[in-house]
Amino acid sequence: MYRLFPERAVGHPEGGDITIDRPSQHVLQRSSCLTRDNHLENRFCIGLPPRGRSIHAATAAYLLFELLPSVLMHVVFADNSDEQDLEHHIKSFEQQNAFWELPSENDLIAFIAKGIVLARLSGALDTASNKRQR
Repeated sequence: MYRLFPERAVGHPEGGDITIDRPSQHVLQRSSCLTRDNHLENRFCIGLPPRGRSIHAATAAYLLFELLPSVLMHVVFADNSDEQDLEHHIKSFEQQNAFWELPSENDLIAFIAKGIVLARLSGALDTASNKRQR
């Protein structure tokens, strides 16, 4: 969803924008997109356009009632996504959930694969490593 969002939510020349959390490799209890029971919850921020110390109403109305619905129509519905990418994402999500349950199911604290290679430049950066080091 993030990959499609920025190219659609370009904001308005007078200010105001629509943003969504950028996913990263950090494990955080937050998400821009949640599924609960039978509904989908999308979380994003809307920066309302300023007009001095108040809000520019016409531009805010454009953001909320024209730009936002068009962005959501493009981003949220599967018709607008590559079906193979969507299936891959769902399978990866299910595998990740199963993986995270492994330690507790086996009375372990953590699971570290033998010969694991850090895929990032460092543990503090999301930047991918350009070479494999052991």
